[in-house]
Formats: sequence, C-alpha cells, structure tokens
Amino acid sequence: MGSSESTKKLTVERSEEEGSPGIVKVSERVVRRLRGQIDLPLQGDEEIGQDDINNIWHDLQQERARLKHQQEHLQEFMQNAYDEGRQVEAKRLKENRGTLGDKDAQGMENQWRKTLEEKDAESRTKEASFWNKLAC
Repeated sequence: MGSSESTKKLTVERSEEEGSPGIVKVSERVVRRLRGQIDLPLQGDEEIGQDDINNIWHDLQQERARLKHQQEHLQEFMQNAYDEGRQVEAKRLKENRGTLGDKDAQGMENQWRKTLEEKDAESRTKEASFWNKLAC
C-alpha cells in the first residue's frame, strides 16, 4: 500500500439496498491516503472572497513586521547582556589581578623553579656520563 510505513485500515459499512455486496466505492481522497499520497485539499461550502484574502494578507504582513521587530529587540537585548557580562568579567579580573595574580604567579614560579632544577640535574647526569665515556 504505497510507500508509507503505517498500516491503513478501511472499514466498510453498507446496507443491502446500496448495491452488490462485492463492490465497494471509495472517494478519490480515500484512495490517495491509502496509497500514501498527498491528500487533496478540502473543498468547503464557504466562499472566500478577494476581500477576505486581502485582509488575511494584510494581517500576515503585520504579523511579519511585528515578529521582525521582536527579533531585532531580542537580538539587541542579547547583545547588551553579552556586552554587560564581558564588562563585569573584565572588571572582576582587573580587581582580582593583584590578589589572585600574586598567588598564581608564585605557584607558577615555584613550578618553573622545580622543573628547571630537575632538568639541570638531568643535564649534569648526562654530562657526567658523557665525560666517563670519553675517559674510557
């Protein structure tokens, strides 16, 4: 039944006076749905005039303008919040640079000193090994 993966079920109810019990009549819309095709648009009894279409078009244009204005407002609001956050963070870093910076700088200096001493000791060991090989 078409390329649709859903199962479709057709229930037939008819009386004896409708005709032969072996023949079932279905509308074109039902056939299209059973085959998994796009359904035909409904044809209502209500007539839609050009004035109605123009009014709907006008309403849609107003809604589009309102949504665009709202989007611009939200973009501006988000940009202001982002800029304010950056300024607050920059101010906080500037104020804390003296206290946090000294602690961090001292810790980094100790780490570099330790690494330098380890590399220096390693270099001396290699140098001593090199002199021993030359002496032999």
